Amino acid sequence: MNVPSSVLLILVCSQVLLVAHFFFGGSKALPDVSPYVHLDNIPFESVSHDANIYKQVLVRNGEMPHITQVARSELKPGQIASENWHVDMYEVFLVLSGNGTLILNGEALPMTPGACIRVAPPKRHKIIASETDGLVIVGFAVA
Repeated sequence: MNVPSSVLLILVCSQVLLVAHFFFGGSKALPDVSPYVHLDNIPFESVSHDANIYKQVLVRNGEMPHITQVARSELKPGQIASENWHVDMYEVFLVLSGNGTLILNGEALPMTPGACIRVAPPKRHKIIASETDGLVIVGFAVA
């Protein structure tokens, strides 16, 4: 079955947020933010570890308990997101389109549409977009 990427994104976002809420609790007071966002209205900004890769932040740190960020990122064909790691932050990468490879502590994992890769701290990871397709992903960060 071919599920549109926007539907897949909504389903995964809702599941991640529910898991975070029930696993970590939701008693912390949250800022008053709109429950609705659309990619057409979200500006692009550079990722913290690579100024040449851009993302659209859907959820920012402090807006929901334990979610430090939810962002859509695009890598151009052949582009590499430099290796990085985190002391106490988990990341989940969902591939919306394109192809590439995530190197996780030296192991190459295929990034194809629908792939979901979970990275636990402090594992080193980098993302390499294919030379022909590039890569569009949604990243979830939980601490």
